Amino acid sequence: MNFYQGLYYWHAASYGNCSEPKGNSGCASASVGACGFQTDHNVTLYTSPDFETWSNAGVAFTATGNLPPNSVLFAPKTVFNARNNNWVMFYNYIVGSFSNSFYGVATSPTPEGPFTVVNHNLQLQYSDNGDEGIFVDDDGTAYIIYTTLSHGHAMSIERLSENYTWSLGAAASSGLFGDTFVEAPAMFKRGSVYYATFGSCCCYCGSGSEVHVYTASSPLGPYTKQSVLGGAPPPPPPALALALAAPPQPNGTVSAVLSAEYGLSCGVGANVTSEARSACVGSANCTWFVCVCGTASCPGNPAGCIPDPAYGCEKDLRVTWECSGDPAGAPPRAAYVPKPAEGLWAEISCFPPQPAPPAPPTPFGSQQTDVFFYFDSAGVKQFMYIGDHWQSAPDGTSTNPTATPPPKNKPQPKPYTP
Repeated sequence: MNFYQGLYYWHAASYGNCSEPKGNSGCASASVGACGFQTDHNVTLYTSPDFETWSNAGVAFTATGNLPPNSVLFAPKTVFNARNNNWVMFYNYIVGSFSNSFYGVATSPTPEGPFTVVNHNLQLQYSDNGDEGIFVDDDGTAYIIYTTLSHGHAMSIERLSENYTWSLGAAASSGLFGDTFVEAPAMFKRGSVYYATFGSCCCYCGSGSEVHVYTASSPLGPYTKQSVLGGAPPPPPPALALALAAPPQPNGTVSAVLSAEYGLSCGVGANVTSEARSACVGSANCTWFVCVCGTASCPGNPAGCIPDPAYGCEKDLRVTWECSGDPAGAPPRAAYVPKPAEGLWAEISCFPPQPAPPAPPTPFGSQQTDVFFYFDSAGVKQFMYIGDHWQSAPDGTSTNPTATPPPKNKPQPKPYTP
């Protein structure tokens, strides 16, 4: 996306008249001619003064007439080259199958086009290409970040020529880096830090995919993984991991078992005698058992089992206790076991409670296709992932639902403005 003469310009792929299959995946068939893989795809230009009201400015580039027969066009990315006042569009296309996958480059003096092909096959260090992104640095130098299918859907970056229409080759390549089986890359800069982001492979999926975030001090790297948006964070450094793995220490020992009631659900409410309660006193961790039959000698009962006078009823167990290291005035610790199927027991412990397990990864709900930034009404730089959903991230690595949108009809200056 670009800002130009008071409008935001977004060149987006249009996929023709087809209905995406129901379900999580739009790739019910990934063969040429299926929905999402038709040979009549276009690049349509949309414009907006405020990110809310959008106008269709027409087709800027067509697959028909510009690409070889039986070709499918994907992932158009357009930037402005201030050095020659040209708009440069990159696009990925396949001819017949994904084993014949290429990048093309087209140019136009205006964002509306029509764009003219100037390079049918952008030669890169790694071939058989998938999704791509284009980044223009502060000094006007452009880079392509791209997927190479023949290397396990891996990622690479190369510096482009001054006119942005060809690559400078192996001498200006990052080499392969980061995760494999990834696609939909984007590259941007915040301060002096370069960010490379890309999603896990997810073919027209409805659930979305996690986004991998890498940073570097140079546009060609080396890149270091920082986080996974919508997924689990990377593992901690070895020293921190060792500290996290240290066993927790108990908060003293059991000083008193205040109550141990069982059979509450069937009206028994039997309370274990004070003598029996003393079995756990002085221990940092013990198991409180109620016998599965009416006597302590019942086969299968653990040692120290407390007989259940209401054997046969639908039992439950509630225990409360105190630990010697708990702060004064702290509420009693408690455990409740509802209606067990077999046996009745509760863990009495002075160890700290275990934290709840982390929530499962939450994908974005779309696959990230680009990264763009704007300045909000407070003048703060906000970063936006562009896909089916747009989400602001002021630090480039996490969503920020409180970020204020750009002021209506007052677009702020952006890069690549002629």
